[in-house]
Amino acid sequence: MNGTSSGKRKLRAARVASILLAAGFAWFAGIGQAAPEIRWTKSYTPRVWTYADGTRVTAAYDSYRDGNVFLIEGDNAKQPVTMPQLSAADQAWVLDELKKIHGLINDVVFSEWRDQCPVFRLNISFFTKGNLTESPVACVQYLLLDKPNKRVVKRICDPVVLYPTVGKQDIAKISTMVVKQCPGPKEPAVTGLKMLAYRGVMLLLRDNKKEWLVLDAISKQNDMQLREMGIPSDWWEPRYPAGVWPALVTGGGHK
Repeated sequence: MNGTSSGKRKLRAARVASILLAAGFAWFAGIGQAAPEIRWTKSYTPRVWTYADGTRVTAAYDSYRDGNVFLIEGDNAKQPVTMPQLSAADQAWVLDELKKIHGLINDVVFSEWRDQCPVFRLNISFFTKGNLTESPVACVQYLLLDKPNKRVVKRICDPVVLYPTVGKQDIAKISTMVVKQCPGPKEPAVTGLKMLAYRGVMLLLRDNKKEWLVLDAISKQNDMQLREMGIPSDWWEPRYPAGVWPALVTGGGHK
């Protein structure tokens, strides 16, 4: 009897330990319940840029890709500028930024419906130096046009980690480019459902594990179509909750 009770206690202890261990891994991956709410947009800080010809513009730095520096101007438009177009001082500033931890979502696409779940494919590049102890995570949220019920539904996928999260990983020995699949929630039926818009983000927990650093964000949407349907272009903001969209879908959405 005592042996049986002892065995049950050990089994319960092992079960609790496994749950705590799993929760710990989820926390370090940035997807545990204790993690902060996911942010869907970067925090941009405008600065004055000087072109090689002396022209000055005020814009925020977004990213660097294939020899182009992408700047965010006042109208939120992303403008590419080649490195030689910038002054020597600004080129040096960009090179310093590239020495910091940064990442790019090269592409995010709606891939297919699988078991009534939408599946998104993300192609991501992550750059850092030394050992990786915190893996970036990627997440997608999207709008579905439910034609049979004449409504729009907002959904959010569970975050996926890009790299193993147990122990330190030598970033030099793992690929900087990662392709991940991100499945969404299961729908009761997919007949008549159309992918209307989607947005992907790439995030990294800061050292204090209390806030996210948004490494990159990308949207695929038709702003004119959304406006015709009464949906704001920043529908992915947390102030618009997931679920059935509150606005009425106009005639433009019923085609």
